Amino acid sequence: MIINVLGINGSPRLGNSQYLLDHALENASEVDRENVKIDTYSMKGKTMNPCIACSHCVKHHGDCVHVFRHFRFKSSEHTVTQPIYKALQLSRYTHM
Repeated sequence: MIINVLGINGSPRLGNSQYLLDHALENASEVDRENVKIDTYSMKGKTMNPCIACSHCVKHHGDCVHVFRHFRFKSSEHTVTQPIYKALQLSRYTHM
């Protein structure tokens, strides 16, 4: 049975989020190299528009023309990385 794994990097940069995603996907592929297929998608350089409730995805089996028109999700497992830009500022206030 083939397992399709999709890794999504939600960062607009190729930094730590991409590094962690690559590491996680590399470990996932080592489980069974013949039956695990890895795909990646990066938000770098792409515009993601909000849902406008047009029902296009309902009529076309989940294919959204507004949000992720660059990529059609055909995977059984998802891994998502996203940067946390305010973590250092929040930690300053929690230790007071």
